[in-house]
Amino acid sequence: MPSGFTKTGWKRILELVVAPVVVGLIIALITHTLLEGSPRPTPTPTSSPTPSPSPTPPPSPSPTPPPPSAQYLDQMQPVEGQATTDPATANGHFYVHALTLSDYFGYSPAVEYNLGRNWKRLKGTMSVRDNADANTNAQFTIFLDGREAMTGNLRLGSETPVDLDVGGVLRLRFEIKDLSPPACAICGPGGGPFIWGDARVTR
Repeated sequence: MPSGFTKTGWKRILELVVAPVVVGLIIALITHTLLEGSPRPTPTPTSSPTPSPSPTPPPSPSPTPPPPSAQYLDQMQPVEGQATTDPATANGHFYVHALTLSDYFGYSPAVEYNLGRNWKRLKGTMSVRDNADANTNAQFTIFLDGREAMTGNLRLGSETPVDLDVGGVLRLRFEIKDLSPPACAICGPGGGPFIWGDARVTR
């Protein structure tokens, strides 16, 4: 022990120097323990920015469908006259699409259609319905823009195919003249009905 210091002096030095150090270490230890045991704050997730929707392009216009390549006359509206458009059987052939004309009391039936200069060919089959009188005899005529394009005779059990060029034609007219003998003295011609089976125009 150095000279000049008493036992009491050294004790006082220890109290002044060592005690604060020990207390500081204890406080530091307690603080560290509390910090380790306390829950750490959970980081708040950051949301990604929502992308703005792309502008929807305007719908493109639908293409105009092409015109039909063929059309049956029974699906067209006549501009003059009238024909029955029910299915019919002629010369043993069943026609779903058929024009039926009759001639009673001397009246020659006729029907006319507007082709609008839009078609190339005119097709079908001329005949007589199978339930017609056995003596049926008639003459048919097809006119294209007023010009006689085809004529022929119609009898029970026979048929005449039709295939005409109608390119640039505006009006189509179909006429029947019944030449059958009358059923009685005061009756008109007794033939028919007459059939244009599968009458159609094509491009």
